[in-house]
Amino acid sequence: MGPVSEGTYRIDWKGGVPIGECKVEILGYEETGKEIIVGAGGKTEKETRQVLPAKYNTESTLSVTVEEGQENQCDFDLK
Repeated sequence: MGPVSEGTYRIDWKGGVPIGECKVEILGYEETGKEIIVGAGGKTEKETRQVLPAKYNTESTLSVTVEEGQENQCDFDLK
């Protein structure tokens, strides 16, 4: 898992991703401008909302084949 920053991304998952066919989920969040209470003691954090359609994350049918020893760059045109 890794963030997209200025159109670039990378995998920051210890050990990388498994070799072979992998499901892809793409998430994108934006702040709503509201503060929400999280946990005991009234601690707050900024509320966010998902901005990408479910077809790219919770209902994703996207996949890639990861090959061992390759760079495996996989770009998705989100339309």
